[in-house]
Amino acid sequence: MEFKALRVADLTEEIALNLETTLSDLPGVTEFEVTPETQEFRIVFDETQLGFRTLIDEMSKAGCSLQNINAAVLL
Repeated sequence: MEFKALRVADLTEEIALNLETTLSDLPGVTEFEVTPETQEFRIVFDETQLGFRTLIDEMSKAGCSLQNINAAVLL
């Protein structure tokens, strides 16, 4: 499954680093790209190992809550 976040207004370099650190240790995350310049990130994960709710909770702990994402796609 792929989660793509667009127009993340609060996506600073610090939050991008927090996301990378948090998600790199999370079982089930297979790919992760973050681009603070365009306020976008992309996470590919195995939903049999990682539930979407858990992913969102971990993103929030890293400083990027779902409420601060203006547009997103779950594929």
